[in-house]
Amino acid sequence: SYKVLESSDALMCHTIDQILPVDNQLRGIYGYAADLGASKHKHSAWPSMIDFFADDEKRRQRWVRADFLNAYKRIETIISEDGAWQTPRNAKPKHSLTKTKASETVGCVPESCNEMLNLVKKISNRFSKLLTPEQSFPFVSNIQLPILNTYRLAVFNQLIEPAKNIKRDPLFH
Repeated sequence: SYKVLESSDALMCHTIDQILPVDNQLRGIYGYAADLGASKHKHSAWPSMIDFFADDEKRRQRWVRADFLNAYKRIETIISEDGAWQTPRNAKPKHSLTKTKASETVGCVPESCNEMLNLVKKISNRFSKLLTPEQSFPFVSNIQLPILNTYRLAVFNQLIEPAKNIKRDPLFH
């Protein structure tokens, strides 16, 4: 029952994790609602499994809240892991970023940056099937932007702290 999902953020996220691949398979492999899905009608005769959460404002808000809490826990783990701010030892700077994938290590980019990009992509994939801006905008404004800002602040702190130590070093006075 939905009441059980309402009581647990982890259960809500896990349920969505399970529904999305099944919905993708129904549409991609078996052509479920292919003719209706392409027209992007909000209330088609063939609703998707995710419509249960997407079409109801209260359920959608609950989904956004659960995904935000899950993403925030993940970003906190990413920025606090050992080696999160270290670059790979054998990394060679690449001059062309257009030929690389988000999951690859680009030059001397810290591992936390790759993890962050993967997290943002995962969040995007979770709400990419929503059909209207009203359904998808809360994911961008309430999940992606706040975690990107959290990561931005973490990067800023990683740059500022070493700079403060350099200024205090007696060799630089």
